[in-house]
Amino acid sequence: MDSNIENQSEKQAANIANATSNTRNELHSVIDKVADKVPAATDRLSAGAHSSVDKVADKVGSLSERLSSKGEQLSTSYKRLADSSQRMAETGRGYVRKSPAISVLVAMAAGYAVSKLIGSRKH
Repeated sequence: MDSNIENQSEKQAANIANATSNTRNELHSVIDKVADKVPAATDRLSAGAHSSVDKVADKVGSLSERLSSKGEQLSTSYKRLADSSQRMAETGRGYVRKSPAISVLVAMAAGYAVSKLIGSRKH
């Protein structure tokens, strides 16, 4: 009987060792599969992140170019406005030099009109 119990316990020990070995091998296989998939997922995430960064950089570059273009247009418009205002100032100075009395009367009339506009708002 002792030998029968020993045989059964040896068989059970062998079964447990075999099951442990099989489980170990299966777990290693699963770990290897996961390890193979993780770099792929990491690579996909990394590629997606790089793509997003490239898109944002392209948009920022495009925006920068548009702002630069608008800045140049604004500068050109400002120069035109400055030139126009200088011409108008020179025209006004020339008119005052040619007709000082009329210029004084026009200035007085403008002052009177402005005072009436401002005075009428007080009431």
